[in-house]
Amino acid sequence: MAIEACEKIRHPDHEWQSYEYWQLGNCLIAVGLFHGALDYIERHRDNAQHDLSDTYLLQRHGYLLNRLGRFDKAIEFWTELIAARPEDSISVGERALLYSRTGQYEKAEQDLAVLSKVFQRNFPQFYHLYWRRDLDAAKAYFTWLESRKNLQLVYKYWGCFLLGDIERGISYVEEEISRGVSVFLPADSSLIRLHATRILPQSVSQEVERHPRFQSILQQFGTDNAWRDELMEMANDLTHITGINVQLDEAY
Repeated sequence: MAIEACEKIRHPDHEWQSYEYWQLGNCLIAVGLFHGALDYIERHRDNAQHDLSDTYLLQRHGYLLNRLGRFDKAIEFWTELIAARPEDSISVGERALLYSRTGQYEKAEQDLAVLSKVFQRNFPQFYHLYWRRDLDAAKAYFTWLESRKNLQLVYKYWGCFLLGDIERGISYVEEEISRGVSVFLPADSSLIRLHATRILPQSVSQEVERHPRFQSILQQFGTDNAWRDELMEMANDLTHITGINVQLDEAY
């Protein structure tokens, strides 16, 4: 996919409608080059025709904004989606997470009130307690959530990571992968690194990503540091065309 995208960037195909930028951006997501990925995906959005029905593309963009700490821009993004689709509880939940993360607790509670009409108890409520530093209440709330058989595994490993139980959180990631169906789109390994860490504080994200078991998962999908370095070199061979210089995230 990366080779194909690079070739299309060198020799544009009108029928692709700049999809090559989206494709290479997703390859960069897979190896954790999130700043570079955002540059490529935003270039695709700028060059191609999209509307608010393009949920797949739009959500990926929103997730990157969150992961990179572009919280104001991410809030604007989810607010735009909510205005277009007021009944979209996913977007409401995503914005609630961001309000809690940025200390806008009253706004978060307004979104949580809307969300509770659909899901009486939900992960954003735990996240709200966590960021308000009411950790005893957050732990008790998560214990109840974790006991629910129908709770998506993504919420279980996010909660474990936030509460410092990295080992158990990674076990949930492994379980999700073994099931073959998950918040990761089918056969789309590029989402593993992004989804596992996108709502976490940077220090926790780094702890998760550096853990040997998580590194083993990345190697399983061929998205380890060796491929990251090779892909970064491939992308930067295109800088004279794209104007995008891809670096390690910590260099930005």
